[in-house]
Amino acid sequence: MSDDELLLFDFLFDKSLSFHHLRMEDYSFHMNCPYSHSLTDADLELTLASLVARGFLNCRVGKIWRIETRDYVDGKTYTMTASGGYLWELERLPDWDQYVATCQWMLGTDNREMIRIVCQTEEIGRLCLGAMFAAGLIAPSGRIRVRNGKRPTNC
Repeated sequence: MSDDELLLFDFLFDKSLSFHHLRMEDYSFHMNCPYSHSLTDADLELTLASLVARGFLNCRVGKIWRIETRDYVDGKTYTMTASGGYLWELERLPDWDQYVATCQWMLGTDNREMIRIVCQTEEIGRLCLGAMFAAGLIAPSGRIRVRNGKRPTNC
């Protein structure tokens, strides 16, 4: 894998993303990091197509929510395949005991906030939720539902 492909996989390993999230100009903002890959938009399109052709990513075409326009547009969404995930794990050797991921979204017409925390233990998940509340990132609302499962999957 090239360094640029590996950086794309770092972002895609636990989520599905559209092209605009993966652009060189937007990568560091969405990843919350000070660096980005070096692919121009044209090179990014070619790289993503190559990763799909080699079976490391899936590509779905459909409606994508664009926060900038507050509307849906037609576009491609990319998700890592099992073989892409295996290759990424060989390169990065993640310590899944240290893994925590969160997703937040609004649900339904009443805009009920949903939060998903994916981690190895319920204790870590509750500590993460407490830290998010203490930092003012979320407000407590409703019940907490815990699901125990296998190691982390797409958020």
